[in-house]
Amino acid sequence: MPRKRVLADLLPVHNNSHASGQISRRRWDIWILTGISLVLAIVRINLGLFSTPFSSTFLKNQPVPLSPETQADSIHVFLGTAILTFLAILSTRILYRTLMDPPNEFERINQKHFLQILLGGILLFLIILSTLSILLGQDITAPILSSHHFLVTENIELISIILIGNIITLLLGKKTATLFFLISGMIIAVVPTSRYEMVILPLIAGPISSSLALLLPGRMGSLKSGLLSGIVTGVLFLGIEISVGTPSLFTLKTESIAVIATTLLFPMLENVAMPLLEKSLGLLSEASLTELLDLNHPLLHEFSQKAPGSFFHSLAVAQIAEAAALSIGENTKLARVSAYFHDIGKMDKPQYFIENQTTFNRHELLTPRMSSLILIDHVRKGIEIAKKHGLPEAIISAIPEHHGTRIMQYFLRKSRDGSTGPADFPSESDFRYSGPKPQSKITAILMMADAIEATGRAVKIQDASPARAISVIDETLLEIQRDGQLDECPLTISEIATLKEVFVRTLLQTQHKRIAYPGGKPPVTAPSWKPQNAG
Repeated sequence: MPRKRVLADLLPVHNNSHASGQISRRRWDIWILTGISLVLAIVRINLGLFSTPFSSTFLKNQPVPLSPETQADSIHVFLGTAILTFLAILSTRILYRTLMDPPNEFERINQKHFLQILLGGILLFLIILSTLSILLGQDITAPILSSHHFLVTENIELISIILIGNIITLLLGKKTATLFFLISGMIIAVVPTSRYEMVILPLIAGPISSSLALLLPGRMGSLKSGLLSGIVTGVLFLGIEISVGTPSLFTLKTESIAVIATTLLFPMLENVAMPLLEKSLGLLSEASLTELLDLNHPLLHEFSQKAPGSFFHSLAVAQIAEAAALSIGENTKLARVSAYFHDIGKMDKPQYFIENQTTFNRHELLTPRMSSLILIDHVRKGIEIAKKHGLPEAIISAIPEHHGTRIMQYFLRKSRDGSTGPADFPSESDFRYSGPKPQSKITAILMMADAIEATGRAVKIQDASPARAISVIDETLLEIQRDGQLDECPLTISEIATLKEVFVRTLLQTQHKRIAYPGGKPPVTAPSWKPQNAG
């Protein structure tokens, strides 16, 4: 189902008014920044500071006063100063928010590849910079660039910084991208042929562009963010040029080409570089999550054919997990995708899981210990299948973590009931999953959603009263907490309380009562036996 989203997927359901307030505040911020920029530009002209930091007279510490001869050009100074001031203040505000905001989910997930991605981006920029230096040293470029070669090369340098920074933003967040912008400016500073304003321009245009890349996801979003990033670059250079004097026709053509190039290059780079990086390093991005949401994915299609009961159980868990993730501001796509693939290991021996059985229960012929070994092994098999199909590491980690180190209570009790003495009395460790416990909020939500969905079907929530449904969910979550399964994830007490409310509401909606149609045959019921924690 297509969704319109900018920040909506990251906000809880009950925070619509908060989201509207944020949008309203952003609009006021833009107006305030515009006003400040205009005021500073007017003050600057009234003080007679006609030269700019980018003019030669400024370097000589000789500001040019506004004289009658230069009044005709004062409008250029005013507009140029207003543009540069506005972009500088806007970038400063974005930088402040970047430092203050907590890391997003992709920044946390892909953090282990921080150095690889950052150093790779720096290396790519050095290659571009070296290529430009070599070309400028050749005679063949002189007729083309003429005296405007600085403008052309600076546009190429800034565009390359923005494009690489946007890719880093999508994979590691704005903090890492800001570090890249800072390092890029320092690299430019040591190049003898660079003008000194290029040291600061990446920190003005870069943060604005990286924010646009996050606010406009998807294929059309990348096209829009590329266009807006190009416009920011063009306006920045245009502000510099008109603050010094009247821009030439060559300057206007160069800026127009830069806007078009950024608009086209960013979607191309994102569609080519992102999949390569994700597959080679096991990274996760918004685009890869969108692809994995497709139920026609080959692995999900195979899952639905080999273990249809487990597949539909996964769909039910996905619906509950998505609603729960939305309620506490977690990524809903990641929750749903993790739920889709969390039980793919059951494809190996589907007939040993209750949701895939029709009449005969194979566990009646096995010892409790053997039954637990077969059921626990679906975790190992699921990880193996996921790696074979190249799923991202964040999705693979949900397969063992959604079980954590929980005990298969049904088989443990059955084994203890059948023991004849202390010698053959079973240990809890023989019936525990190997873990690890949930390490993130998403896998913790998945553990709770999986247990609640299975328990809800076992006790027939649709036939129970709301009070009974709440009691069952409370008991299930309390058992998980008492067993220490949530000790290693960052869920707070208030978030767990919010999740309980969502679980009750969602479970009652998805497993509601159905009326008995007159004259129809009684429904075929599934086997009543269901091992606890077997799913």
